[in-house]
Amino acid sequence: ASLFGSLISATDPVATLAILSTVHISPVLFALIFGEAMLNDAVSIVLYQVLRWYGDDAFSLSAMPVVMVDFLGIAVGSVLVGSGVGLCSAYLQRQVMGRAGHSVTGEMTLVILFGYLAYVASDACNLSGITALLVCGICQRYYTFYSISHEAQHASHHVLKLMASRAEQFVFLYLGINVFLVSGEADLTSQVVRREWGQALLCFAFFEVALCVFARLVMVLCMCGLANLQRKHRPSHFNEMMLMWWAGLRGAMAFALAKDLDNEVIVSLTITVVLFTNLVQGCTTAWLVRRLNLV
Repeated sequence: ASLFGSLISATDPVATLAILSTVHISPVLFALIFGEAMLNDAVSIVLYQVLRWYGDDAFSLSAMPVVMVDFLGIAVGSVLVGSGVGLCSAYLQRQVMGRAGHSVTGEMTLVILFGYLAYVASDACNLSGITALLVCGICQRYYTFYSISHEAQHASHHVLKLMASRAEQFVFLYLGINVFLVSGEADLTSQVVRREWGQALLCFAFFEVALCVFARLVMVLCMCGLANLQRKHRPSHFNEMMLMWWAGLRGAMAFALAKDLDNEVIVSLTITVVLFTNLVQGCTTAWLVRRLNLV
């Protein structure tokens, strides 16, 4: 249950960005929604990895302090690895490539290779490779990007955007295929790697979707309320909270973590949440923005 909770709470920054790019909202609200999605994604991955290690003993009194230390260690370590590799990338691009002469192909190759290096180095240290890659990408965007030539900036922007879009489309295509590769009844207590749509699973899936939507609503209202206590100059209004709640789309990351468990019942439940958030919430986000007067 804890593993499923950690993976299903992972929102999809790419899907969220794709939806928000079609509507015109304030830059502050855009940053809040997209930043929350990225941070939520990173925390969910680290939490999933820690819970996967400890299993049912993660919430015992004796193991709880160790679990918390490991969680913080993995989170901080992944951030340090990602930021270190990202800053090294910026330094190398400025000091070496700048003196040797700008080459669009070489600069783009180094950008991609350093991102892969952050993932591999973090994973080799038993940290979160995806979190390190995320932090490395942020550092490269703010430092490496301005150390390469204008031609490489333009090319890398479009090439990386194309790669991210095609990777996301491939995952959703794979997810769609998985929906129809099932039949019959499902046993919710079974651990075998066979997933089947049945009445019991469908009823539980609808209950799970409602619970996920309600839980996100409660957490968004609570966290925004706490943040407003400190943000006196620009507090989040109720309409903005509603958009932040409704824009919490699940996608590739939740599905990938579910497939990693080799439990097809959990995969089915995850597919249900992903389809609902993308087809229902994603398709109605633009309408909600207009209704809430956030344009």
